[in-house]
Amino acid sequence: MEDLVLEKFIHEKASHYKEPERKGTPRGKPIGFSRVKYLSSLYMMTNLKQKNIAKKVGVSYGLLRKWNTHKDFKDLVNKHCEEFAELFTAHIKGKHEKRKADGEFLPENIRHTKEIKPPENFFAELRDSQFYGGLLIKKISSAIGSAIKNPDDVSLVYTIILALEHLLVYSVGEYQQSLWGLNILKNEHIKGVKLGLLDRAKEIIHKPNVTKKDKELVVSILSVLEDLEG
Repeated sequence: MEDLVLEKFIHEKASHYKEPERKGTPRGKPIGFSRVKYLSSLYMMTNLKQKNIAKKVGVSYGLLRKWNTHKDFKDLVNKHCEEFAELFTAHIKGKHEKRKADGEFLPENIRHTKEIKPPENFFAELRDSQFYGGLLIKKISSAIGSAIKNPDDVSLVYTIILALEHLLVYSVGEYQQSLWGLNILKNEHIKGVKLGLLDRAKEIIHKPNVTKKDKELVVSILSVLEDLEG
């Protein structure tokens, strides 16, 4: 089973971080983040309470609250979220492309969405989505919006929507804020996807010369729209 995506991201970022040295830096000039402060900025991507983050990294709650008022600290948290959002979207795309390369389905000839539904536990590495913070969800939403602008790859659009559904499945229990945020994210994108697919289908139908490939794409689009309505 693959590593949990967010957990792996935090671990790798923290393990590769090199703490700056004071040596050679003029007194009073900032030298960058200590290792523990950098690690704290990574955990701020999550919806963990600040008291729990402070305990996890080994600093006082008061110090973490102070850090979180600093612009450079908040900018770093924002940067982490943007980086993870791009990685998240690339991860979904990569898994989808591998399925196509392995011949699991023919993207240009989909007649029913069951042909492209991934197997059970296909997105198991997203199980830690229950810990996604509000800012992180917004950044993922933005990255996904860019990824599904082209409805020609209907199978990719559908796979991304399925990934969002898996995020909702994994976001249960006490973390209702993530569940709520992810549900909004999914609904917003499904609405956009439907409109985009409908526009693409209309564009194809009104072409002077509709090819066999065009017809197959329209069938794929209608199949996805039918499933999204279900």
